[in-house]
Amino acid sequence: MTKTETLVKQLAQERAALQAELDSYQDDMDAIQLDILQLDALEAKLLQERQRLQMERLQHRHATYDVLKDEVDAERAAAGLPRLPTLEEEAQLAQLKHLQSRLQDWNNPLNATVDVEMGAGAIVGGGGRSGGQSDSDSGSSSGHNRN
Repeated sequence: MTKTETLVKQLAQERAALQAELDSYQDDMDAIQLDILQLDALEAKLLQERQRLQMERLQHRHATYDVLKDEVDAERAAAGLPRLPTLEEEAQLAQLKHLQSRLQDWNNPLNATVDVEMGAGAIVGGGGRSGGQSDSDSGSSSGHNRN
């Protein structure tokens, strides 16, 4: 066998090996694409189920909670007591308290920290909760700027 024939044979073997590898990758890609399609279908199904459950929850609330809440409020009014807050009012109050607490943390100078990476004059309120990085958050162990 001549050198040329040997090289052609090696080239054909390499081509066959590369084609087999390409076919393997294509099989993997096809499997991944199938997985993606299955996940899309599952996601759509879960979204529909979530919407159905939310509707059931709202229907149940209107059918039971709201009726009982009205009865309790009527009984309290008859007894001279103020009505109880609704679920929405309680949620809004909890959100307001949370936001006021965060604002107080932000404005409290005792919780303020100096942001070493930004310079000695930069103050991050609320113990670093504002989204700024303190030197402990940035991974710097020294107090020097590394620019």
